[in-house]
Amino acid sequence: MKKNNKDKKLQKQESIETAMSSGFDDFAYNNMDDDYQYYEDMSEDFVEVNQQNKSSSTEIMVVDTQNNNALCDEKSGSDYVDDVEKPIKLREIAVQSDVSKVNAFDLFFLRLWAGMVSLLGYIANGINYIIFSIFKHKLPVKYIKAFLVVLLIILLLVIIIVPATANSHPRQGTDGLVIFESNMVPVKVRVDDGSGEPVYKWGYLDKSKAASGTGKDSLAIPAKYEEALPFNKYGIAWGRVRDDKGHYWELINKKGKRIGERTYPVSTSSPVGTRPFGPFTDSRLAWVNENGKYGYIDTKGNVKIACDLDVAGDFIEGIARVGRGGYEWFISKNGKVVGRANEYNQVLDFSCGLGAVNKGGVWGFVNKKGKEVIELKYNAVSQFVDGYAMVKMGKTFGVIDTDGKLVINTLWYYDIVIENEIFEEFLREHKN
Repeated sequence: MKKNNKDKKLQKQESIETAMSSGFDDFAYNNMDDDYQYYEDMSEDFVEVNQQNKSSSTEIMVVDTQNNNALCDEKSGSDYVDDVEKPIKLREIAVQSDVSKVNAFDLFFLRLWAGMVSLLGYIANGINYIIFSIFKHKLPVKYIKAFLVVLLIILLLVIIIVPATANSHPRQGTDGLVIFESNMVPVKVRVDDGSGEPVYKWGYLDKSKAASGTGKDSLAIPAKYEEALPFNKYGIAWGRVRDDKGHYWELINKKGKRIGERTYPVSTSSPVGTRPFGPFTDSRLAWVNENGKYGYIDTKGNVKIACDLDVAGDFIEGIARVGRGGYEWFISKNGKVVGRANEYNQVLDFSCGLGAVNKGGVWGFVNKKGKEVIELKYNAVSQFVDGYAMVKMGKTFGVIDTDGKLVINTLWYYDIVIENEIFEEFLREHKN
C-alpha cells in the first residue's frame, strides 16, 4: 500500500517536472495556491523519491522569493534540497525558465490590432445585414471590409492633411492687420500721367511674383485705383476709381474686370472715409448704399434685396437687421422677415443665437424665429459675448446668460469692470 502511494506521488512529481520544463502551463499558473499547499503537506516519502531521482529533479529549483535566488543543498552543492521547509513558487520557476517572452508594448499593439480586425468584421457583417434587409441580396463580406479599409485610410489622410494645411488659410489678425485672403496683394506705385508731377495709384501684385517684381509692369492688375481693398475669400475686391464720372467704387474680379454693371458713388455728405458698402459675410451678401438707400447684393454684383431701406446691417448667423420709417426688424438672407416688422424701435445684430430688441424704451431678446425669449424689461442691453450680455436697470448694471438668468444682479452694482471691448463700450455709453 505504501508503495502504491509512493508511485502515485512519483507520477505526480514527474508530471510537474514535465510541465515546468516547458515554462508556463495551465496547471502551474491556474492552480498555484493548491500547488503551494501540496508541497507544504508533503511527507518524507517525497524526499526519498526525490533523492532517488536526482538527475531528473534538477529541473525544479526552490526559489528564495525575497532574494530571488535558487536554494541549493549546502552539503552536496546540488540544485535540489532534502528539506522542503519553504514552498516551491511555481510562478518564479516559470519566469526563470527559457520560455520566450513577448514585450508588453508589442503585446498591447497585437491586442489592439486583433480588436480592430474583429470590429471591422462586425461592422462589415452589420452593413451586409442592412443591405440584405433593403435589397434582399448579400455582398461578399471581404468586399465590404475592403471598402471600409479604403474609407478609413481616406479619413486618416484627411485628419493628417487638414491640420497640416490649416496655417495656409487666410485669417484676420487680432490686432486688425489684414492677412490677405488670396494671392492678390494691393500695392501702391508711382505712375506717369503726363503732368510731370508724382502721381500714385493702386494696383494688384500676384503674391507669387512679389519677391521678383521689378515695377508696375509686373502687376497682375494695373495701378489705376485711388484706393484698393484686398480680395476676399470669394475672389472679389472693391476698388475706388476716379474718372470723368467722378469718384465711385466698383466690384472687380482677379482679372481686374468689373463685376456687374452697378457702381457706387462716394457720398459728399458722408464723413470722409465712409464707404457705401459692407463686407461679404458667410451668407455671401453685402449691404450697399445707393442714393441714400440700403439694399443687398451678392458676390456676382446682383441686387438680391432692393435698395429701399433706411437701415441695413451685416448678415450675422444668417440674419441681418434692417429698418425703415422709424422701425427696425430682422430679415433672413432671402429677404423674409424674421418675427414681426414695424414693431420694434431698434434692434441689435444677432449674437449667440439671440437678437436684442427695443420696444417703447425697454429691451429684451428674441430668438431666430422672432420669438421673445428674454423679457423686455431692461433700460439698455449689449450684445452677447461668449454666452453673456451686460444689462442696465435704472442706474445699476448686471450680467445675464442666454437663458436670461442673472449672473451679476442688477440691484446693486453701479459699475462693473469686464475686459471686453463690447462691454466696455456699453458701459461708456450708458454710465450717465
